[in-house]
Amino acid sequence: MNRNSTVYYCLYNLIADISPVNFYEVDHKDSPKNFKKDEIVVIIVEFFLKETKKGGFYFKSDKSHCKVYYETHWVNLDTQLIGNLLTQCALKLNVDSKLAKHHKFKDNLTSQILSVIEPCIQNDKDFILLNLENGTLQIEKDSYWLKNFDPKDDLDYKLNYCFDPKAKADLFLEFLDEVIPDKEKQINLQEFFGYLFISNLDFSLSKILVLYGEGANGKSVIYELASALLHHSNIRSYSIEKLTDNSGYARYDISGRILNYATEISKSYDINMIKKIASGEPIDIRQPYGVQMESKSYAKLIINCNELPTIFEYSNGFFRRLLILHFDKIITEDKQDPELSKKIIKNELPGILNWVLEGRTRLYRNRKFSACQSSKHLMAEYKKDSVTQFIEEFNYQYDNENYILQSDLYKHYTSFCQEQGIKPFILKKFKSVFQKNNFNIERKNSGMVIYTSRLQP
Repeated sequence: MNRNSTVYYCLYNLIADISPVNFYEVDHKDSPKNFKKDEIVVIIVEFFLKETKKGGFYFKSDKSHCKVYYETHWVNLDTQLIGNLLTQCALKLNVDSKLAKHHKFKDNLTSQILSVIEPCIQNDKDFILLNLENGTLQIEKDSYWLKNFDPKDDLDYKLNYCFDPKAKADLFLEFLDEVIPDKEKQINLQEFFGYLFISNLDFSLSKILVLYGEGANGKSVIYELASALLHHSNIRSYSIEKLTDNSGYARYDISGRILNYATEISKSYDINMIKKIASGEPIDIRQPYGVQMESKSYAKLIINCNELPTIFEYSNGFFRRLLILHFDKIITEDKQDPELSKKIIKNELPGILNWVLEGRTRLYRNRKFSACQSSKHLMAEYKKDSVTQFIEEFNYQYDNENYILQSDLYKHYTSFCQEQGIKPFILKKFKSVFQKNNFNIERKNSGMVIYTSRLQP
């Protein structure tokens, strides 16, 4: 039985145990005469909320839906089920059964409860909450602690593992040693997962984590572990293209979440919006058919990719927002364990959480990610603009005697870009990169030329 059904039947049994009472006596009247139907509706709903609160239930409205809190977290309850419960309550109050069971009366009861209960309001927070089996972990500033479940936290999930500060994750660490044996990479991965537990309202390091490498290298296991560690309520998987489109719908859905884990690289995206999201700046969001709003508390980004993102802007502002970890070790088929993630999830989530919190503590203290030489070298290669890549790929060298028509060289360059799936620079920028690399450019009778020749390998 799922949580929603459990809550419904607990409410059903609570109402079933209520001793019958006349509705007019609830309102301290001596007779049911002269009561309007609207008044009866109000009395039933007030009685229902009073009695269920005694049993530890709380209610909120989420647009046209009802949310119920019981014991550990909030769940959505279908309005038809709420109507059934209110009908049962009406019968307990000795409302005429034909009236109580009429669909319009039932609709009025549902509309009434949605109009009087507190609406769900999403507020930006400067701390992170994680709802666990043995309590709610509050992660704030440079500390964290386990506290009792509280309906005021507005959490709509509960993870099925406990916070245990002594727990270990030996199998998980063995997995990391296998797929990314470079300890500096492991530290960066640990710190970024810790970064997920730092609110944008506290501070931002303006980073997106990119896990890069061809298949069979462990990236998918990282994704599965992240999903189990955080719960699907805290994770979304929108593409970068959807996150940066003009609608703002996907951005609305990552508001209040912890992580957006993209498993593909978009060929097109709004570079300025990506930079804003990475920086933790306020972003425009919108629900379908809703008004535009602003959010400051939203998910951080991890991208799994076989190829690095297509570059549309060669600027430090873009590159400094990327933390790239290269998963360059291919796990051979005889060493692959398709059940590995399940084994780790079953036994080691408390230990992985401790590993993440350790990374967060270090990151919070240092206010920067630890140095990683592998990532530094990879970034240096990635930062090379497409013209520089073209020059290196075809061994074009400066030559003070020989030259090539600029138009011919540019045509060769655009063909190279097309093959690589990257956007070519305009001619003016193409020319400036050659000049920056100390190639002479002159005008001849035949047109503009670049003094260069290809060095044969």
